[in-house]
Order: sequence, then C-alpha cells, then structure tokens
Amino acid sequence: MPPDIENPKTFGDYYWGSEVEAKKLRSEQREKSFSPVVSDFLGAIGIPDNTPPALVTFLEHIANPSEPDWDDVQRMFLGTVSRGVALAGGEQMAKPFEYEAAEKYLNSRIKAETAVTLFQRKKITQDFYDHRLHSDGYADTEAVHLYKYMQPYPSIQELIRYGRYNSDAENPKTFVWSLFDVQDEDWEMWNWLSIQKLSTQQVQEVYRRGGWDKNRSGLELSRLGWPLEERDALLNLAPVAERYATGTRQPFARCIDYRYDRRYCKSGHTSTIRTEIFRWCVDQAEHTRLSRMAVTA
Repeated sequence: MPPDIENPKTFGDYYWGSEVEAKKLRSEQREKSFSPVVSDFLGAIGIPDNTPPALVTFLEHIANPSEPDWDDVQRMFLGTVSRGVALAGGEQMAKPFEYEAAEKYLNSRIKAETAVTLFQRKKITQDFYDHRLHSDGYADTEAVHLYKYMQPYPSIQELIRYGRYNSDAENPKTFVWSLFDVQDEDWEMWNWLSIQKLSTQQVQEVYRRGGWDKNRSGLELSRLGWPLEERDALLNLAPVAERYATGTRQPFARCIDYRYDRRYCKSGHTSTIRTEIFRWCVDQAEHTRLSRMAVTA
C-alpha cells in the first residue's frame, strides 16, 4: 500500500512526505538558478517565426517551468549548451597540439576521391589505388560507383550539342534524356543555352547586306550586351568594318574611312569601337600615318 502523504499516519508516511517536500524545494531552488540563464540564452538567440508551435511551447516551458522536475530538463539543456561551447573553444585551444602531433606522426593519407583522380591520370598503381579505397572503407562494388562518379562528364549544353549530331537535330530532347536526367521544366532554358547566337561582327554584316533593318539589328546588339549609346555607332560603322576587312590598300580611301569613323564617333562612349576597328584592320604604323592625314585634311 503506497504511503499516504496527504494524511500521514505512520513513520513511513511522514518520511515520504518530507522527502517529497524536500525534492520540491530543491527543484524550486534550481529553477531560480536555471531559469534566468535559460531565458537570457533563448532571448539572445531568438526563436525563428517558422519554428513549430510544439517546439515553441517546449522552449517556453524550459525557460519558465510551471511544474516540478523541469529543473532536470533545464540542467540537461544548459549542460548541452555548455558542452557545445566548451567543445568549440577546446578544439581551438587544442589546435597547436594537433598540428604538432600531425607533424610528428605523419599519419594523414590521401582521400579516396584523390586516389580515384590520380588513378584516372595513371599516376598511381592498381595496388596503391585498391589499398587507399579499402583503407577508406570502400568495398569493391562501392569503389566502382565512386570511380564512375569521378569520371568527367559532358555538361548539359554539350550533351544537347552532341544530340543534334547524333539524333534529331531540331529536337534532340529524347536522345539527351537517355544520357542525362534533365528536368522537363528546365529543358527550354538548357536548349536555348546550347543554341548558337550571332556575334557582333555577324550582326553588322547582316545589317550591311540588308538582311535586318536598324531596329532588328539594334535589338540583337542589345541582346549581346551592347549599351544603347553604342548600338547606333556599331551599325554606322558596319560599312567601315567591311571595307577594312576586304583589305583595301588605297591610302586615300582609308583616310576617308577614318574621317567617316570620326564623324560617327564623336561621343566619348564610342572611342573604344574606333580603337578596336583600327587594331583589327591596320597595323600601328599605318594607323599613325592615317591619323596624320585625317588631321591635316
């Protein structure tokens, strides 16, 4: 029959009741010591808004317990926090010893991934490779998978380009899927990244030949990253670039082209275009000569 601590009659009832009261008093004393520390710690780190409600309630009980025996939970909580802090600080304090021990005993080995790379490059033997994989805990079957994982593999854009030559050039999607798990919602993006785009020079050439009007050519230049204030200059320079590219050697014609260039490159933003065209077409000596002719003209 359990002791009756509510209406004690025997010595056992009085003894048990006294023990319960003493334990309750000890819990209250511990809570007075633990609660401020726990509350300050939780208040300092904060509780994120997305914390599950049940966990929030649990943390609130730890900070402000309303029932006996929560002092044990508080003690374990503070012990865990203190241990984490001590470990973090202790690890840093032990670093000098760790470095000295590592230098003395020299027990570090290359990792399995490093061994795979070296073996692929034919820099280590089969026995050395097997020993490093086994000492790192890899069974032969797992080592095969690691080896395949470490093999170089084409990017998605390269796989799409490969698929255009080895399957349907207009729609290599099915072929690429047989080689790599490209997400369906990302296919259009990857496919677009694999498509060739015209260069700046090609846009100028298409515009010069009348294939595109000024608006369409300007749009393509903007897609290539050219700022607005330089697009018109690039399109106006298209005939100049064409004459330079044909290898025309008449000094007078080149001088006219240079003056044409100056007329459409009055803005400081387009000085780079003029420099690049002359660097591309004319050597430094001829550039100097043409510049003098243009100034004296």
